[in-house]
Amino acid sequence: MALKQNLARQIVGDFHTVEAAMQAEVDWARQFRDRKAPESIEVVEVHFADIKHAHDPMPAAPRCWVKLDKLLHRAGLASSALMPSVNEKQGSVRIAGDVMKNPVLGIDPPPQDMDIRVGRTIKRVHILP
Repeated sequence: MALKQNLARQIVGDFHTVEAAMQAEVDWARQFRDRKAPESIEVVEVHFADIKHAHDPMPAAPRCWVKLDKLLHRAGLASSALMPSVNEKQGSVRIAGDVMKNPVLGIDPPPQDMDIRVGRTIKRVHILP
């Protein structure tokens, strides 16, 4: 494993800088070894109105309800609104480390940030009111 890490550091250093190679190594370790979000992560903005669920499944709860398929599509984590249902069934959609299987997600009222992982791709999604 150390040989692979050294090779990766050298390749990134050759094409970028030594600092970029060191940062890539830290990000890789956080994301794949420690299962955390990397320090440098793409941030996308999504408007709540574009992803909200039409019907409130629990009207008494102080939560906002969003459709997971629309959230993933708007965040650029799915090529179409149909793709997330396949990923959900496979268990490859994670929000804050939790596997998402339900097509409707209860969230705190916007604005808020959430780290979403689909397979190996991870983005920080900023939900705007």
